[in-house]
Amino acid sequence: MSQPLSQPAATPASAPTAELYHIDGQTLAAFDAAVNPFELDKRLQDQIVGNELGDSMAALVDSLRKLSFERLTRKFGWLDRLTGADLQARIEFDLAAHFVSQQIDAAYTAARRAQAMLETLHGERTRLTQLAPRHEELLTTAEALLRGQNPQDEFVARFQRRAANLAAMCSANRLSEAQLDLTIKSLTAQLDRFGELRKLLLPAWQQHALAIAQAASGSTAEYQELNRFQAASTELAECLDKQGA
Repeated sequence: MSQPLSQPAATPASAPTAELYHIDGQTLAAFDAAVNPFELDKRLQDQIVGNELGDSMAALVDSLRKLSFERLTRKFGWLDRLTGADLQARIEFDLAAHFVSQQIDAAYTAARRAQAMLETLHGERTRLTQLAPRHEELLTTAEALLRGQNPQDEFVARFQRRAANLAAMCSANRLSEAQLDLTIKSLTAQLDRFGELRKLLLPAWQQHALAIAQAASGSTAEYQELNRFQAASTELAECLDKQGA
């Protein structure tokens, strides 16, 4: 009867290595039961590949660039007012500003999902930290059991294949560790940058947008608020650009 994988049967020091442990069907079953592979959830993999927060921030920059302050603040003549050009310019500006607001909401949603994903990634990294050493230890045991064994033996050959697969798994674990660490670091930095925007620039932009909507058309207050709004939009876009959105 075979001994457990972790406790090879004791034999005299002069005995051949092949006699230290008899590999049979029970050995294979015990090995299979001991191997618990690490598999990252496919849905999480898809989220990692698709950078939703980065895409949302890039879309926000693009929408900010499309705000046409020049057309809205230029002086309209009587013919422009007669044909409704001034009203058309205001409508188009309001629609563009509304679209920016939608992109801000989308970025907030993406940030919440990114935060949830970050927590899941930390959990997966912890799970891998627990599994990887067990795989390495099991591989060391398997390699020790194979020393001196007859490779022509059916059970030995099958055990060798399992050990080779486990070695590949250990390599994959090390790669997964590096990838998870890099993803966690990148996502953490991205959330930190967005957090800075969320505290200062985004609320300021939204306040200016509300003030523009409430200001009387053509008034001095509207013109002054438009200048502040333009400055806030430019600052927000430039800040996003610097952060690599």
